[in-house]
Amino acid sequence: MSTTSTEALIQVFTELVRIPGISLQEQNVALFIRECLADLPFRVEMDDAGATLGGNTGNLIVKPHHLDVTKPVRVYMAHMDTVRDTSGIGIIRQDGRITSDGTSQLGADNRAGVAVLMHLLLNHSRWQDHNLNYLVVFSVAEEIGLKGAELMDLSGYDVEGVFVFDSSKRPGAYIRDCAGKFRFEAEIMGRAAHSAVAPEEGISAIMVAAEALRDVRIGRLNEMTTINIGRITGGEANNIVAPSCLVTGEVRSETMQEVAAHLDSIEASFQKAASRAGATLTFTRTKDFAPYALPEGSIVVLAVEEAIRRAGLTVQPLRYSGGSDANVMNEKGFKAVNIGIGAQKPHADDEFILEEDLTAAYVIAEHLMDLHSKM
Repeated sequence: MSTTSTEALIQVFTELVRIPGISLQEQNVALFIRECLADLPFRVEMDDAGATLGGNTGNLIVKPHHLDVTKPVRVYMAHMDTVRDTSGIGIIRQDGRITSDGTSQLGADNRAGVAVLMHLLLNHSRWQDHNLNYLVVFSVAEEIGLKGAELMDLSGYDVEGVFVFDSSKRPGAYIRDCAGKFRFEAEIMGRAAHSAVAPEEGISAIMVAAEALRDVRIGRLNEMTTINIGRITGGEANNIVAPSCLVTGEVRSETMQEVAAHLDSIEASFQKAASRAGATLTFTRTKDFAPYALPEGSIVVLAVEEAIRRAGLTVQPLRYSGGSDANVMNEKGFKAVNIGIGAQKPHADDEFILEEDLTAAYVIAEHLMDLHSKM
């Protein structure tokens, strides 16, 4: 990339990170994208995901005017939302690094991915002559469970591959195998009693939970399997034997069968403790996203590895436990890969991205388009 092009990419990125757009409040980001593309040869469509989720905008689908829906199409994706508000931050560029002023996250997750794809669109003339069949999709509500991607309908297209620019890993890395995640809730109902006058008449739901958790393995079980207890709430007052307790957590692993086996074991531990104490248990499990494993010869793997090599980087296929819109797209039946863009320490006040990584992510996107044009 030329110095001019690099600066233009960084400018798009820094403009994007200053726009407020937490999950379900991405409207201003969507308006920025629409305004930037207003006079270019694209149709920008919005679906009804926002209305369904209670947000203020839907997923944006950008279509070149020459799109032919009868032919295979490639999809490039990034999400518009951030976990925390970034609208008031100061941006610091120093020694090739872009950070916030420490008052909030930078928002590189995932405004860096949005900037890469926006810069790709703004340089559309490079791809126009090839009549490439592609869509660029900007999703909503990714940070609260990939909700926008779940509601995205691409069934009218012959999607041959989805390229998601959202991994915090540095360019060169991509997620070939990704864990799936389920949340669970264990609601325990005991019996209230006065803690001093008649404690023996009560059943402490908190103590049931404590006993159950003694048998639950927490932390990293292996490379791709983790179990976490995120929240415990219960009781009413210090002088009341706690009549209720709610325990929530998550399980991640590389197959749905392994996730289910761990959830079964956790539920059994809670049921055993509840039965011993005479309490009742309601155990629920909710899927956040399914795992995926991309075959080495799949079109997205071949394309992204060649693009990485052409960008002068070392190819690093990873096994990973953090989800992205790629998980949802794979579950929908579309081969999808999450590509490293280098948005490091995501969600933290000291989140940062190296200018060279932002540039490298864009160069990978360029090569993906070049490879597409030569097929």
